[in-house]
Amino acid sequence: MISCRKGGLGFPEAMMAAMAVILVLTAYIGFFAAERGVEAEPEFDRGLAAGVTIEDGELSGDLDNDLAAFMERHGYRGVMLRCRAPGGMASGILEFGAGSMEGIIFGERFLKAVESDDGRTVTVLFEAAICI
Repeated sequence: MISCRKGGLGFPEAMMAAMAVILVLTAYIGFFAAERGVEAEPEFDRGLAAGVTIEDGELSGDLDNDLAAFMERHGYRGVMLRCRAPGGMASGILEFGAGSMEGIIFGERFLKAVESDDGRTVTVLFEAAICI
């Protein structure tokens, strides 16, 4: 490296030293990220929500057995599904569950069109949680 009369490094040499430190730190962090391994998040089967209907202005359905089968098929500890119709289109909050919800929980929200017994199609908000 070239130094000036005062003994300091020049600008290009200082930048190369900083880049070397950044490169080493990036490799260090990358090594630990690769060692840990990244598992894919579990995904909820949105087709299970097809069993929800609106009868007499209230959400209804029976998904407990379907959720239990989904939970056992994938080896999860627990599964929960909550649904509600925003804007007062249907009253109440409907909640289904199977298994235990103690552990690491992954959640997602999605919208689905639900048929009503009076011929309307209402958009319902579903919140699903999977415990592994």
